[in-house]
Amino acid sequence: MLPLAAARRGIGHAIDVYLLRDVEKAVALRSRTQQEQVARYADAAKRRIRAADGLVEPGDAVAALVLYREAFLFLSCAILRANSPSVLPPQTSTEAWKALEAIGFLPNARSPNAPPVGCARGSFATDDPLAIDRMTPAALREARDAAQVLLGWLSRRLEPRSQPAVRKARTIRITAAAAAGVLAALWVGSVVTSRPNIAKGKPVTVSSQRPGSPAPSGATNGEIESSYGVHTNVEDSPWVAVDLGKLFTLHEVRVYNRGDGWADEGLPLLLELSTDGQHWVVAETRMVPYSQSSPWIARLRGIPARYVRLRLPRSGYIAITEIEVSP
Repeated sequence: MLPLAAARRGIGHAIDVYLLRDVEKAVALRSRTQQEQVARYADAAKRRIRAADGLVEPGDAVAALVLYREAFLFLSCAILRANSPSVLPPQTSTEAWKALEAIGFLPNARSPNAPPVGCARGSFATDDPLAIDRMTPAALREARDAAQVLLGWLSRRLEPRSQPAVRKARTIRITAAAAAGVLAALWVGSVVTSRPNIAKGKPVTVSSQRPGSPAPSGATNGEIESSYGVHTNVEDSPWVAVDLGKLFTLHEVRVYNRGDGWADEGLPLLLELSTDGQHWVVAETRMVPYSQSSPWIARLRGIPARYVRLRLPRSGYIAITEIEVSP
């Protein structure tokens, strides 16, 4: 058991993260002009990433990589503005790559959960306008996957919001916490329940696994990790499925969101059930945010199923901590 002082520090840190206190302090160090520029560049990158994520056909790979390369340039401008406001924004993705390397912002072997960047380098860190066009289909697929992972990793390390936007988000979270009793749950710890969890230890399959992420079994290991238990790649309609081993009459499914931020990126989320793993029915759709201390609780009222699946009905990724199922 953790010493009392250490436990208090951990709980206090969790509350600070939820209430965005450290985020607001960091953003407050930027001038108003900085905040506006970071937000504009980040928004431009986000629009291009969304457009590229929607190009899912094999023949769209070149166009997707071009958009990802533009997104990388704008995202780099946002990062540099946030960290080194005196540096002139790069004009090409090659300049952006060198600038991020210079400030140590690109992932390396020492970075936690660092994605491989070799394939992305060939797409981004080159002055050759036809480099992408000369890639083989296999190289295009690999470069596209690497670009998605790298852009996601960089995006998670940047806070693009202005101070007023962070304050507004804090107000919303404080209001939600007061209404739902989230702060009380954080202080008293996890709620003890006698409800059986038949998903614990059961096999988990995923549509894909993000490089460097935990094994899919993390979604049913019975642990509420501080980050996430399973993380797919960015793709069209990703999913995470649990095989309960045999048919059960299900009454409740609990889904615990990731705990390291970006919790709303996995919405809307479908809860699907199947008796054979081939034919699926949507049991519930989650449209509003949920968390680790206030999980998504789907009450099923005795639906028979062997397989439980979470699916994002759009291009994106799924990152959650735990799935619990009760008969």
